[in-house]
Amino acid sequence: MRSPQRKPWRVNHVRNLAAGLALAALLGACSSGAAKPSQPEDEFLDRMEAVCRDTRRKVDKLSASDTTAMRGLIDTVNAGLDKLNALKPPTKLAKNFDDFTTNIGEQLTEIGNLDKAVKANDSAAGQVSIDKINTLQLAADHSVGELGAVRCVGLTPPDGLAPPISPSTPPASAGTPSTDTQASATTATAASSTSDTTAAANPVYAADLSISSKPPSGYKWLTIAPVDVSGLYTKETVGPLVTYYASGQAELLADSKVYANIYRVQISKEWTPAAIADYQFWEGVNGGVDAVTPSGTPVKQKIGAFANTDCAVFTAGTSGITVCTSTGVDGLAIIDAFVEAQPAQG
Repeated sequence: MRSPQRKPWRVNHVRNLAAGLALAALLGACSSGAAKPSQPEDEFLDRMEAVCRDTRRKVDKLSASDTTAMRGLIDTVNAGLDKLNALKPPTKLAKNFDDFTTNIGEQLTEIGNLDKAVKANDSAAGQVSIDKINTLQLAADHSVGELGAVRCVGLTPPDGLAPPISPSTPPASAGTPSTDTQASATTATAASSTSDTTAAANPVYAADLSISSKPPSGYKWLTIAPVDVSGLYTKETVGPLVTYYASGQAELLADSKVYANIYRVQISKEWTPAAIADYQFWEGVNGGVDAVTPSGTPVKQKIGAFANTDCAVFTAGTSGITVCTSTGVDGLAIIDAFVEAQPAQG
């Protein structure tokens, strides 16, 4: 079960069909209506994301427990990079695309340095490389977020698949977590360790939701530290299906004491009852009740999913959204506001 992360809470149209269609649009699926003429940017991004998706599938088969993992990572990502470099981006997308591919090349160089440091048992040099890799990854995710190529977020794994050498937490994109944030993260880690005893040996960090999504109307995104979601990937049914998981924290503009933690997931197949049960357990709403948002979106909600925290989960097609709020804050309305804030696609 995932525990809430970051800052502690302070105060902190056919109905069901409409809900599914809204989420499909949110995550880039096209509607079944009349096809629209493809734009050059759309065609390019489709090809780019196809390369990223294929590369990620191969990367996900690598394990830090294998002494050849970093070399395999370099070869796999380099092959993907060659395919990306063969693409010709439209002028409008060229700068962000070039920033992304240059960044991936720099990551590969640094992963090579990390591989050498590990083989030489040089933990100090290895840590320097890990920090550089994780910083580059955040910049890469920002570039693909600007492009709108969500499936290219997190193309390379945190820490460059290095075996444990006491790595530091990857840096946040800006600012330093407050003492309250650090305390909350420590509590969350302890709780997660209790409920997810088979956590992955190599950390997996959630993508930054603020890069790929707009905040709900009336809210703003806060800068947060990366969230370790390794436990989700160990879930027997849903874990192998997850292709994208992102987290973000939104603050109410009218009241800075009110926050909402928002999570998005994409899986490779349609939801099954077993996968939904796995995912709902991870998000803390197992044992909750069926509810609907003001717009009619069906969700599973649990009051007190975590200490002083309520959560609601919506799953449809191959996608899911979770919103967790301080007890008493209307998280169901925030789900609607988050979906409505995303630009229509397809």
